[in-house]
Amino acid sequence: MVRKKFPHAALVVAASVTVTAGCSVTESTASSNEPLASVRSAQELAAQEPPSPAPSDPQTEAPAAPSAEAPAAPGTQVPSESPAEAPGDTRAETAAGGEGQAAPTQTENDGAGPAITWVSVPTTITAGSSFTATFSVIDQNRISPQSVNVTIGGSSGFVTTWCGFSILASLVSGDTADGVWSISCQVPANAVNGSYTLSAHAQDSYANSTARASAFTVVGGTSDDQAPAISGVTAPAQVAPGSRITFTWNAADASGVDYALVWVANSTGFASTAGVPVVDYGDYTSRRTSGSERAGAYTQSVTLPATAEPGTYSVWISTADTLGNKTFEQYGTFTVDR
Repeated sequence: MVRKKFPHAALVVAASVTVTAGCSVTESTASSNEPLASVRSAQELAAQEPPSPAPSDPQTEAPAAPSAEAPAAPGTQVPSESPAEAPGDTRAETAAGGEGQAAPTQTENDGAGPAITWVSVPTTITAGSSFTATFSVIDQNRISPQSVNVTIGGSSGFVTTWCGFSILASLVSGDTADGVWSISCQVPANAVNGSYTLSAHAQDSYANSTARASAFTVVGGTSDDQAPAISGVTAPAQVAPGSRITFTWNAADASGVDYALVWVANSTGFASTAGVPVVDYGDYTSRRTSGSERAGAYTQSVTLPATAEPGTYSVWISTADTLGNKTFEQYGTFTVDR
């Protein structure tokens, strides 16, 4: 069995932190009584599981579910000084038009993403409370307001159960060429204690993107940081193209299983180069056939296309508990033979 944390955790950007008045300011940039029949839809998964690109070797890398598209965090290096540490930041003055100068107008595409010059977030947040994060974005080509957002990542990937996957930011001062943006988020009382990363994202009018991260710690929540345990996975050893394949498994978690779903990959990944899934997932649902949300038996069926290429296919299961702890792991293989 190949085990990996859910792959979107790789998108979470590490940051070194300077503490100022109880907040962390980043110094680095980067360019998470149920009925017996438990059903999860593809639309719900789109919010729960932002995917990574499918790997060329599914045995060594854990690609994600093809049901959603996570925003990447590309960007360019920008000066690390915060405004408080660098009051004479000439780049910021130029972007703002300089003293006594008119506001900047859009210029030709410079190919560079906006400068997110600082991100401020409380260094410690108590579960059950809300927090506010602010950050500065500068770009002579102006920012697309709908692109300015924040994502939060934890030990098992993107945190989607607090305030959604992507939190749209609001402009609180300045303008779209040089402004300060803000978000607020309510942390649930049962949030998992530990370290998290808040990443601010912005895109200019030419679609050049940047992200910058800042770390914080949650305290006073739950200590359960373990994803559901999967066992007893069954799958046919050999199938023919066009076959209907049924998988069964057991899932257990002290906090309750939120979902558990099967994914299938071949040597090209979870989808073809044209973006067509390797198998037909139907309505992208699994079903709990017995037990409870804390310990139950599950089943899911998929259909192999009649045009399926012969070879070895790998079986993966993505799962999460009600607290948002999740994993994406491989459980065996089967062979397609014409």
